[in-house]
Amino acid sequence: MNDVEYDILDELYFIKTLAQLRNTFQNSNLDLEEEIWSLIAKKWVKALDESDTEILLSKEEYLKNCENLRFNATKTGLLVHNQI
Repeated sequence: MNDVEYDILDELYFIKTLAQLRNTFQNSNLDLEEEIWSLIAKKWVKALDESDTEILLSKEEYLKNCENLRFNATKTGLLVHNQI
């Protein structure tokens, strides 16, 4: 796990939107959409709809809809995060 992944997972102990994450990381040059997708692909983060139901998306669907999604660390992601 790199520092960026660690910092994003640290924020995702609680459900957050992409806008909230952008606000947190506003002084960085991160491509948050890609970083979050990478964490979803590793199963360290899950995407949620407006009713907090986990949804599975292709990368294309994710990139098209990421502004409307919410994100939360998975149990696996939290375990990896806490091992550091």
